[in-house]
Amino acid sequence: SYVGRKGGAHKEDFDEEEIVESVKITGAEEQEEKEQEQEGKEDSDIVKPKMYTFFHRIYHHQRNTGMSDEGDDAMLALWQEEWTAAGFETHILTLKDAYSHPRFAEFEEQLQNIPLNVPTKIYNQMCFIRHLAMANVGGGYMSDYDVLPMTPKPMNQEDEHSDDWLSNFSMNDDIQVYSVTARGGGIPCLMSGSGSKWETLAFRLIDNGLNHPDERLWTDFLAMIDLTHESDFTVNDSVLKTFDIHPEWTKELCDEVSVFSAIHFSHHTLKVAKVKVDRRAGIAREWLQNW
Repeated sequence: SYVGRKGGAHKEDFDEEEIVESVKITGAEEQEEKEQEQEGKEDSDIVKPKMYTFFHRIYHHQRNTGMSDEGDDAMLALWQEEWTAAGFETHILTLKDAYSHPRFAEFEEQLQNIPLNVPTKIYNQMCFIRHLAMANVGGGYMSDYDVLPMTPKPMNQEDEHSDDWLSNFSMNDDIQVYSVTARGGGIPCLMSGSGSKWETLAFRLIDNGLNHPDERLWTDFLAMIDLTHESDFTVNDSVLKTFDIHPEWTKELCDEVSVFSAIHFSHHTLKVAKVKVDRRAGIAREWLQNW
């Protein structure tokens, strides 16, 4: 349209060929926008696997993790960033997600009788409760917030092996444990399963804890190892646990660690390296960028 009075543009001010060319360009831009919208719709139709972590903030003296509130927040942000980039839909579960489970009262009552008589009792109770939270949201994948994916490509680059990497996390109904001890026991730092299987696991961990009344401390980690050898879990060693946090990168080292799908920046690893645990997010980010 145009304005045909004082101070305005007049029809004769425009060259007809310029108008036609302008229309062509506008039409091309509109077509491109439509194509982009369609691509966005197709991307939104893709069902991404869900990755959860559990976090409930408690007092420093009750957790003994060496992490400040700021350190926890940085680690949670990095966890979301890395798993999202790896193709997952990420969610952070809290105590509220467990509260609303119909069997929470029963679960909590039994939990009080598990030997967790240490200053970190609440922290260790949360480690049991997270399994019930997973049951309540219908299952899926759960990792500790310090377990991060070792994707075979930088975040914004295509790679022909990326789909193969994601297939390492193909989930079925049964509980799958992706990290093991030297003796083959399952480590509950990265797992998957259906909602019903998570519920079964949550109460089996409780039952196992109740069977060790003479222990001073019996965590979900110890219960999980105990149950591995008498359960139908699928266990595989997909998580890199022991590593140099400042390695001299060589092709041989790259090949050696490339067999793993994720890496665990645990308290133990950083303490062995004599590094302040609260720096974990920065160390993890640097390691993954170099990787």
